[in-house]
Amino acid sequence: MTIREACLKAKKEGRGITRKSYGQRPPLFLPTNTSSCVLLIPSGEDSFKTKRWNPNLDDLIATDWYVYG
Repeated sequence: MTIREACLKAKKEGRGITRKSYGQRPPLFLPTNTSSCVLLIPSGEDSFKTKRWNPNLDDLIATDWYVYG
């Protein structure tokens, strides 16, 4: 599905989104209406959460988004 479709479904279900192309342990993206914008929660233990994820063109036009988390 598109990023828009995934965001709408995730909002309804209270979940996050990610892409199939990110692999078996993908990061979780939480779109918000706050100043944090989209929170990025990596799957790795050594990684840290960050806010204001900046998608690239491939992320925006991809059709492999799905609800996750």
